Amino acid sequence: MSVIRQTIETITPTVAQSYLAHNVKNRNVRIRHVAQLAEDIKSGRWLFDGQPIRFDEMGNLLDGQHRLHAIVKAGLPIETVVIRGLAPESMLTIDTNKGRKPADAAKISGY
Repeated sequence: MSVIRQTIETITPTVAQSYLAHNVKNRNVRIRHVAQLAEDIKSGRWLFDGQPIRFDEMGNLLDGQHRLHAIVKAGLPIETVVIRGLAPESMLTIDTNKGRKPADAAKISGY
């Protein structure tokens, strides 16, 4: 097992573009999702939530392509956690759970 490193980084559009160069086997990019994230960044609604950008031990992007594309589209940096050194097969366990619906978010917010 390689050394796993976790940092908090300010990711600029230029850095995001360089990270996306290592996006070798992610699912297809959802353009609408990128647009919504970019709008959140531009409008100031983006919140640091601790969700990481993840890379495997060979430097391949495992998770975070939509956020990285959104940074490029927004033309603004965000601060986020970056984890490097994960096993390549760990990609099989990322984002396999059921996504939150608006009703779930409302409940979490106390409505």
